[in-house]
Amino acid sequence: MRAVVLTKAAEIKKRLLKPVYLTQSFFETFMMILYAVFYLTSPQGRIAGFIDMKFAQGQELLNRGYSKTTVLKNRESINYQAVIASPEAIELLRIFLAKVRPVAVKNRVLPHSRVNKPTDPLFLAWDGSACTKVGRYISKFYACIYCVYSTRITLSIRVSMQVYAILIEESHLVTSL
Repeated sequence: MRAVVLTKAAEIKKRLLKPVYLTQSFFETFMMILYAVFYLTSPQGRIAGFIDMKFAQGQELLNRGYSKTTVLKNRESINYQAVIASPEAIELLRIFLAKVRPVAVKNRVLPHSRVNKPTDPLFLAWDGSACTKVGRYISKFYACIYCVYSTRITLSIRVSMQVYAILIEESHLVTSL
């Protein structure tokens, strides 16, 4: 699973090294992979931690490999939740901050809000608003991966069954009733 995610991330990185026009579809796919890499390559808490992150915390993730968020279910007893960035997540986050996020900032409805203030949301949706679909992106990514794997497994099982049926029939071990 990790290899599939990292391969997809490498493909996107290669595409973003060239000047490209980012479509909404590409943006959505990138966000899916970005969140999947965060969850696949390092331990994470609840998705509310990502939703709450501010633009200034992006630099903390890049520099320290983690950042603290305070929006979580049991805040009274724990006080914060760490969002941890693996080397792979940091690499994608750099691309996100340099090339992908600026596109979302330009898509904001209010032109005066196109400045990257430290208190602005770190992760944005295509329209420039705060991204609140983290869970959907992760679920959609794994559904795509599962669909590919389950289709391959189903085909593999079907082919194996056909091969075994032919071998059994040719060996005359089973006679018809």
